[in-house]
Amino acid sequence: MKHIYYILFIVFFYSFHPVFSQTKNTIPVSSKAYNEKYIDRIFPTSEFDSLIKLSEQFSGLPKVSSFLIGAVKPPFYTYSSTENWPAGAWGRGFENNPDISECEGSKGEGSAKSNGDSEFYKNSRACHPLYRDVSFFLHGHLHIYLAGFKSERNDQKIKDAIDYLLEEQIAKGKNKGGYIFWLKRVNETSVDMSKRSLNKASDYEVSYVISALSEYYLSKYAYKREEVLEAINLCVSFLNTRVSWDNKDRNLFHVNNNTRGLAVWGLSIAYKITKDSKTFELIKNIANYLIVDQSPDGQWRTGGDEEPADISNTGKYVVLQHDQKIFYHFMALRGLVEMFSILPDTDLYKVKVYESINKAINHVIECRTILDVPFIDESDPNCHHLLNPEFRLRYYYKADNEPEISNWTVYRDEIEKYIETLAKLSYYSKNSIFYSEQDHLYIKNLTNRIAKGLKGTNQNYIKALPMYVNYMNAINTNTAILSW
Repeated sequence: MKHIYYILFIVFFYSFHPVFSQTKNTIPVSSKAYNEKYIDRIFPTSEFDSLIKLSEQFSGLPKVSSFLIGAVKPPFYTYSSTENWPAGAWGRGFENNPDISECEGSKGEGSAKSNGDSEFYKNSRACHPLYRDVSFFLHGHLHIYLAGFKSERNDQKIKDAIDYLLEEQIAKGKNKGGYIFWLKRVNETSVDMSKRSLNKASDYEVSYVISALSEYYLSKYAYKREEVLEAINLCVSFLNTRVSWDNKDRNLFHVNNNTRGLAVWGLSIAYKITKDSKTFELIKNIANYLIVDQSPDGQWRTGGDEEPADISNTGKYVVLQHDQKIFYHFMALRGLVEMFSILPDTDLYKVKVYESINKAINHVIECRTILDVPFIDESDPNCHHLLNPEFRLRYYYKADNEPEISNWTVYRDEIEKYIETLAKLSYYSKNSIFYSEQDHLYIKNLTNRIAKGLKGTNQNYIKALPMYVNYMNAINTNTAILSW
């Protein structure tokens, strides 16, 4: 009964607030998300078992031992027969096969022991696992556990990841609590990664780690909980000491808005544990850049100029911004969605976050979704319709005064960003005074549509698939996934 009175009070309170009333009337979720109804996907438990097996294949890999001088075709390097990475480390680094979860490189297609990645060799990329990949797999194994799938092998991978992240956190000095972004080797032919100027403690890596550790802690998993809580607090302290969030040049690559979105995402999940007021204010300060920098069409035209390699062979180039890439768009959006879940309904800042979320999600619906049947209004000059499978998303956005961009689409490589954002927004929008039931159904329908491509036959789906299952189940049964 008290809950009902509270809801009535909030509705009454906001009904007299002009900003809230205007928001409810002017930025609903686009109805184009409901062009065709997509039902919840059901996955057999064999899909979970398949994902666990794939994960095991890409963890604890042999280390790169040497590079072949002057190589112009595979093999470019050899592997150690005696040294492997720990069981809680996945992949071998940035632009190296398998580069499991990120957009650069081969995504781990084919053998985990393939050594044919020329970009990894030519760009002197570090041959060290990325903590973002460890966090990615930890999320996946954790959500398999939360889905109720009983597996000792899955439990072991969770423990392996926790052990590795606790061991690798910087323990002292000015970067205490941080994690290194292993980016470069000293040169093409060396395995030496010790030069500090090449590999530094990174907001990017820490944001990934803090999100995974925080969800782990909120899951009530019993293994090393106190150590994990200490690591979370150290991550928060590290991000609290960074000055780059306030840099006024929004085009600087290292402080672009996808990085800010990552920080807001990780810190918002951590706040569910710490309830620290300083962290809460930091989240707002960083998020304010996301809101201010957002274009009226819902995009973030920030992060520095990028030029697509081919503009339909016209010889014309469109100046596009780094953060316009669909996966970076979702990284910014995901941060705002997670922040929405921690803001009290009485906090008027939540109205701004709500508006920004809906502008960003409507941009996805109206200009980034692609169907194999007409979906987008062909007469709309701001949206470029492509004939492609319905669960794909458009990589870039074409403005009405720009030449056509090649038919670039993405799906598998960043699917966890799309599914996590959409599934959580579906979950948070249900019974929210900010979203109508119709809005909620539109978002959920879009989530189901993108999830049509999920399957347990590729390690890239290990986070998206069980997370989708858990959030759809929580929505349909009115239950909670994590405790906070």
